Amino acid sequence: MRRLLLLVLGVFVLAGVITVCFAADNTTAVATCQPERISGTVIETISGSAVVQDIDYTTRVVTLGYNNGNTETITAGPEIRNFDQIKKGDKVNVNYSAEVTLLVGGPAQPLSRKEVVEVGRAPLGEKPAAEIEAVTDISAVIEDIDYVNRVVTVKGPQRTLKIKLDPQAKNLEKIKKGDAVSLQIAEELAINVTP
Repeated sequence: MRRLLLLVLGVFVLAGVITVCFAADNTTAVATCQPERISGTVIETISGSAVVQDIDYTTRVVTLGYNNGNTETITAGPEIRNFDQIKKGDKVNVNYSAEVTLLVGGPAQPLSRKEVVEVGRAPLGEKPAAEIEAVTDISAVIEDIDYVNRVVTVKGPQRTLKIKLDPQAKNLEKIKKGDAVSLQIAEELAINVTP
C-alpha cells in the first residue's frame, strides 16, 4: 500500500496516538487494564491532486503534473481497472490518512507484523477509483527514549519507528527502554480520476 501511495503522490505521513497502561503499584500492567492516554500527534490527512499530462495506453505509462510544476511518470499496474477511461487533462485525486496507536505494557511478545488490507474498486466502464484500508498490528519493543525531546524509538520486526510525543503528554517518565509494545497503524487511501 505504501508503494502505491509513493507512486501516486510521493508522500508518506505517519501520525501517532500513544496510549500507556500501568498497574497501581507502578509496574507494567497486563493489556486488559484501562490505559492512560499519552497523546502524540493526532490523526493527519493529506489530500492532493495531479493532472494527467500524457498517457500511453499500450505501455500503461502516465505522466502526472503537480501544482508546483513538477511532473512524475508512473507505470500503472494491471490492478488499475478501467485504465482506458483515463484521458489527458483528467484530474487524479488522492486522500490519505494514518493513525498510530501504541500500547505499552502487557506480556512481551515475539516481534511480529500482521497486515489486513481491504480494497474496493470502481465498477467496469467508469473512471478508475480505489479505496484501500490497511490495518497493521505490530509487536515491538521500545529501543530508546529521548525524554528531553519527547521522542520514543520503537523497534519492530522490519523497521525502527520514531514517534514524537505531544508536549502535553503525561507519564513519559514511566516508559522505559525494553518495554513491550503493541503498535497498530490504521491507514486509508482513496484515489479517483475525474474529468
